[in-house]
Amino acid sequence: YAGLYKDRLTVSISLAGNPLYKRGYRGALSASAPLREDAAACAIRKAFRFSKKHKENLSIDTLWVPFSGTGTFVFEYLEYHYQHSPCLLNREYALQKMPLFRKDNFAFLLKKARENSKLVSRLAAENRLNILCMDNSQPANAALLKNIENFKTTCDPDNSDLIKPGESVFCENFLKLNIEDIADFTEIELGNVFLPLNPPYGIRLNDKAAPGVFYYNVGEKVFELAVKLKKENHNLLGFILCPDEESWSAFGKCMRGAELETYHFTQGGMDIRVCQFFR
Repeated sequence: YAGLYKDRLTVSISLAGNPLYKRGYRGALSASAPLREDAAACAIRKAFRFSKKHKENLSIDTLWVPFSGTGTFVFEYLEYHYQHSPCLLNREYALQKMPLFRKDNFAFLLKKARENSKLVSRLAAENRLNILCMDNSQPANAALLKNIENFKTTCDPDNSDLIKPGESVFCENFLKLNIEDIADFTEIELGNVFLPLNPPYGIRLNDKAAPGVFYYNVGEKVFELAVKLKKENHNLLGFILCPDEESWSAFGKCMRGAELETYHFTQGGMDIRVCQFFR
């Protein structure tokens, strides 16, 4: 990269090569509501810092991604949950082609990262994480299943039980689910739920409603889930990405009795409002 400012020319070389948010396991991307992996990772970590204000050491039993697309939130949460270093993913770095690169040092770091990831995976297996992915787009689900296989192979070839695709991915419309019957439908007990939401603004749902109405409907369904969990003495933690103030306001009105916090970030020139919730 070269940058000229007044009489100073600055030349720099990226040691990463491809941008670091390109992890290396993705075979397909969502066409309707794409989110960069680094933004998803930051949102997940920020949600858990938010949860600590209301409950220390919240243990998540179920990761539920209602608009799963090709899996960005799924994989970024798993990396966070299993403390899996991104350097273990299937990609190369420009640094590896430079004369100063030391292969032995890098191999040692990879070995240590892999050992740590396997140790955390074994410990986490004692309290198995339920994974529930939903999208009513069949192409998105098919792409997600392929990405799951890539992710499992890349992360830990010896742990084939890391994700069970057949039990995890459902072609369903979140807004039409009967929350009270979800345990019978999925054959899992939800427990404490982490719910990251990036709705495709009605595109994949064939929803012609205005954004405010659509987000209100999403909010009502989330509130319904929160009430069910509360009856069972469980908690709901999550966040939703809102494209404008109307959507953000409509969703917030539904979250009665929940702790809320909002922050902003920019992607593709759009100001995204992220509404975090805990109940």
